[in-house]
Amino acid sequence: MYDRAKWPTFFATTTAFWGDTLNTALYLARLIPTLHPQYITGLGTDNYSALMQKAWEKEGSTASQ
Repeated sequence: MYDRAKWPTFFATTTAFWGDTLNTALYLARLIPTLHPQYITGLGTDNYSALMQKAWEKEGSTASQ
């Protein structure tokens, strides 16, 4: 799931991605840094898909195409 929220002010924009299975992979990556969980899903070639992939890699989950 993709969320683009403007808070705490109307000038600050936050982009976030989530979902039950994604949360599980990211929580495992945070809990056990040596685990390197992989998340399998379908992504497009648009900017939002690229943002998702970068966000997952930053969290420690492998994302490849």
